[in-house]
Amino acid sequence: MDPAIVEWSKVVEADTPSRDAIRMELGSALCWRSRDETKHPDFRLGQSLLEKVAGRTLDELATELPGDRLLQAEAAHRLAWSFTRVNGKEGEAQDWYRKALTLDPNNPYHLAGFLEQEAYSARGHGFAALMRATLEQAIGVCHEHVAVGIELPRAYFTMARLLLLLENFSDALDAYVEGLRIVLAPDAPVLEGVLDEEMEFLRRI
Repeated sequence: MDPAIVEWSKVVEADTPSRDAIRMELGSALCWRSRDETKHPDFRLGQSLLEKVAGRTLDELATELPGDRLLQAEAAHRLAWSFTRVNGKEGEAQDWYRKALTLDPNNPYHLAGFLEQEAYSARGHGFAALMRATLEQAIGVCHEHVAVGIELPRAYFTMARLLLLLENFSDALDAYVEGLRIVLAPDAPVLEGVLDEEMEFLRRI
């Protein structure tokens, strides 16, 4: 078993300020590890942990700290992704992506996830042209992340996805190449299966 999963499991229910963050990381790791076996108990447990964070209300918090909304948005994004792995759960995926984007509307990763699901559900991405300004702003945020060296290779791949939705194929290919340079570098600290996720995106749209 993944050592991180073992360690998070030991403290996931401890009443500490970091409990929700641990729930999110453990839930995400369990879903990722069982992503091809969505009926596995670990996958279901992972979704349950993510929903505890993503689905909470302000009434459940004594006070809302500055990072609480962003944490909840990220948990909603990861929960939405988990539902994309389950046949017949497209509506749940879209609802959770929408919640992530509502909580953190300037986040390009939440926008890309929401639009991917929208394109998949609508069997087309013609709507993207009507949102050009929003997509271009999100692409700009990805460029900023690349410039300071954060969210890599996610920033490149998200940039590529948004550019593809805008049918800017040349720049999308450039972004994918830069992301691949990172993924294929020796000792790259990248999750196994990240390229499979990009291929799945291309298939879905």
